[in-house]
Amino acid sequence: SSAADFAYGGILALESLGCVDAVCFGCEAPEDIDTMADIFWKCQREAEGIAQMKQYLAQGLSYPAARQYFLQEKTGWSEEKCRERMQPGNILGAEYRQAIRLLGSSMECVPILREGMGYHQIEPETENDWKYMSATAIRAQMEAGLDYVKGMPEEALQVWKEAGYSMKTEDFWPALALAVRMHIENLDSYKDVSEDLAAVFSREILQAVDYEGFIHACKTKNITMARVKRALFQILFEVKKEERETKMPYLRLLGRRKDACPLPLGSSRTTVIGRLAKEEERLSGSAGKKLAQDIFAADIYHMTVARKTGMPQKNEYKQPMVIVG
Repeated sequence: SSAADFAYGGILALESLGCVDAVCFGCEAPEDIDTMADIFWKCQREAEGIAQMKQYLAQGLSYPAARQYFLQEKTGWSEEKCRERMQPGNILGAEYRQAIRLLGSSMECVPILREGMGYHQIEPETENDWKYMSATAIRAQMEAGLDYVKGMPEEALQVWKEAGYSMKTEDFWPALALAVRMHIENLDSYKDVSEDLAAVFSREILQAVDYEGFIHACKTKNITMARVKRALFQILFEVKKEERETKMPYLRLLGRRKDACPLPLGSSRTTVIGRLAKEEERLSGSAGKKLAQDIFAADIYHMTVARKTGMPQKNEYKQPMVIVG
C-alpha cells in the first residue's frame, strides 16, 4: 500500500482500540514532520494545492517528484533539503500526522530521530549502522544465504532457517498475471490504477515473459515502479477505488507474548477476533466481506508457498495464534 494508506490504516486500527493515546515512530527529521504534514495536506486536500499538483503532473513529473517540488515552493527550503526530507520515514511520519487529523483523533504524535542505516541503505558506513540495520540490508544478507545475518535476532534467524524458504514478489507472478488478464476490461476500477496505467497493463501483459520484465516495461516517466507494484496487488486482491473506512471493520489478534498484559478491549470500538474458525460468525455485512478478502489474500500466499516449496500449507482457519516468550 502507499504510505498514506498504510498510515491511515494503522492510525484507524489504534484509534478503534479505544485505549491508545499516543503513537511514536522513527523518522529522519522529527523537527520538520509537522511542516511536511501541513504541506502534504494542502497538496492533497485543498483546491489550490490539488490544482497545482495537477499542473506538475501534466508536465510529466511523477507524483513523488511533484510533491517534492510543491514542498520546496511552499517552504522555501533548498532543493537539497527537500530531497533529504522526502525520505521514507519522514513521508510516513507526515502521513501519520495527516491520518490523525483526518480521523479527528486526540492521539498525540511523537516522532523520534531514526538512527543507524538509511531506509534503502545496504552497506554500513558508520559503526552505528551495524547496531541499527535497515530491513533492506537484512533482506540482502538473507538472500545471500549467509549463516549469520547482522541486525537480525538469533531467535528470529533460527525460525527463518527452520522454515526452509523465503518468498519474493516475483513468486506471485503467475497469480498477478492471471488477475490482470481476467480484469483487463475494468483495470482502472482498482485502487492505484489510473486510465493511463490500465492501458499500459493491457498492452504489456500479453507479451510479458516474467515479473521483472513486466514491471520495467510498465514504468514510465510519471508512473513509478513502486506504484506499478502496488497496483498489481490491488488488482489481485480486488481492492476497488472506494471511500476509506472511517470505522475499522474488525481487528484480528494474530499473536501475543505469554507475559503480556491484556489489552483493555472493553473500550474497543470494533470487533476483535482471535481464532478465526470460532469467531468468524461474529462478523457480517461489509465487515464479513472484508474478512473474506483477508482470507483470500492469505490463501493466495499459502498456495504460492506450496507451489514453490512442495510443502503443503495450513489454511487460514487452521493457523494457530503465535505465542512467544
